[in-house]
Amino acid sequence: MIGMHSRCVSIIASLWNVKKGENVVGTATAGSSEAIHFGGSAMEWHWQDRRKAEGEKVSNPNIITTANA
Repeated sequence: MIGMHSRCVSIIASLWNVKKGENVVGTATAGSSEAIHFGGSAMEWHWQDRRKAEGEKVSNPNIITTANA
């Protein structure tokens, strides 16, 4: 089961454009709502860290989702 979980986290990481060899942390969730919230939050936090490192403001993220999200 752990091997399958790791593979799923790796697949999702590649969908989020994580570079090969980067350390990836992920978690299993009970449903798609939780997964999209965790994924969206992780994306925003990564974006904020990158913007802070560049000396840019982090108050207005531009996150685009589909109508069914």
